[in-house]
Amino acid sequence: MHFDPLTLMLPSAFVLLFAGIMSSCGYYRLRGEKALLWWSAASLLNALSVSLLIMGTAWGEEALLAAGSCISTVAAPLYWAGIRGFNGRKAPAAVLASGIAAWVATTLLLQFAGQDPKFGPMIVSLAVWPVFAVASMAELWSTRNNGLVYRWPLIGFLALHGFAYLGGIHDAINGYFAIGAAPPLLSWFGMVHFDTIVFAMGGTTALVLMARERHEQTSIEAANIDPLTGAANRRILFDGAERLHQRCSETNSPLSVVMFDLDHFKRINDTLGHKAGDKVIRGFADVMRSFLRANDLFGRYGGEEFVLILPNVSTKAAYAIADRARHAFSKSYSHLDGHPIGMTVSAGVALAAPDNTLDTALAAADTAMYAAKQAGRNRVMCAGSALSGSEDNIVRIA
Repeated sequence: MHFDPLTLMLPSAFVLLFAGIMSSCGYYRLRGEKALLWWSAASLLNALSVSLLIMGTAWGEEALLAAGSCISTVAAPLYWAGIRGFNGRKAPAAVLASGIAAWVATTLLLQFAGQDPKFGPMIVSLAVWPVFAVASMAELWSTRNNGLVYRWPLIGFLALHGFAYLGGIHDAINGYFAIGAAPPLLSWFGMVHFDTIVFAMGGTTALVLMARERHEQTSIEAANIDPLTGAANRRILFDGAERLHQRCSETNSPLSVVMFDLDHFKRINDTLGHKAGDKVIRGFADVMRSFLRANDLFGRYGGEEFVLILPNVSTKAAYAIADRARHAFSKSYSHLDGHPIGMTVSAGVALAAPDNTLDTALAAADTAMYAAKQAGRNRVMCAGSALSGSEDNIVRIA
C-alpha cells in the first residue's frame, strides 16, 4: 500500500503550524515562558521545512528539497533549546548551529568528491533529530525531582520521535527510499510523517501543560514562602506547626519550638542601610537551612524573628541545634561587605507538650528568647529551667 508524498506530508505541515501558534499563545498566556517561544520557533521552522519538501516533491525541484532538508537541521536543535531554557540553562550558539554546519559540510564534501550530494545531507538532516531528542530527554531527566508530572509524557513523545527518525535513517542508508518517490505507508520513512503529527500535537501539549504546571507551582510557593528569605511565611509556619504538633501528640513524641531573634539588628539598618539588613536576614535563613532535617519546619515569624519547629526532638537536643546555629551565624556574619558587624542571635527553646497548645509553647519559647536577650544576648536559653523570673518580669530588649 502506498500513499502519495503530499498525502503523507500535508497534515504534518498543518499540525506543525498549529503547534507553533499554540506554543506562541502559551508563551503570552504564561507570562513569558521562553521555552514555549523556542518550541514555537522550532515548530514553525519545521512546518516551513515540510512545506518546502512538499513543493520540491510536487514540482521536482531539487533546490526546494535541499532547502527543506537544510531548515530541518535548524529546527531540531530549537526543540532542545526550549527544554534547556525551561530548566534555566542557555543553549550554546555553537550547538544550535551544529546541525546546519554538519549539513553544509556534508554537501560541500560530497560535491568536492564528485559524489551525489542528495542522500548525504538528507541523512544528516534525519540524524540531527534523534541526537537532539536524546539531549532533550536528558535535560528533562536531570530535573526529574521538581514534581512536574507532564515531563514524563513529553519524554515519551521525544523518545518516539527520535526512534522514528532512526528508522528513517535505516531506510535511507539501505536504499528503501528514493527522493521524490512515494514512501510505503509501513516503511520507517513513511512512519516519520505520522510520528511528526503525533509529536507536534502531543509534545506541544505536554510542554504547555508542564509550563502551566510549573507556573501554578510557582504561584503556590510564592503564596507560602517569605519572599526575602525563602523560609515559610507566618501563615504556613503556623499551619504546618499545628499539623506537626497534632502528629506528635498522637504518637506521644516530643516537639520542640525554637524562637530566634537577631541581636542589635536595628543598628545594621541604621548604619549600613536596609539592603545590608536584608542580606543579614537572608544570611541567617541560609545558615539555618544547613541544619534542617526533611521534617523540620523553619519560618520567618516577623521582622528579624524566626521560628524553628523540631518534631521528635527533645528540649536538650533542640538546645544543641540552636546553639550550633548561633555559633555558625556569628562566625559567618562577623563581617559584611568588608564592614565588621559582629552579628549574633539570641534563641529560646520550649517543649510543646501533648496536653498544651502550640501557642503555649511559642509563648514559652518567646519568653526564653527574651530572657536570653536580658542575660546579655548571643545565647540560647530554655523555657522554665533557664528563666530567672516570670514572664511579667522580663524586660524585652530589641
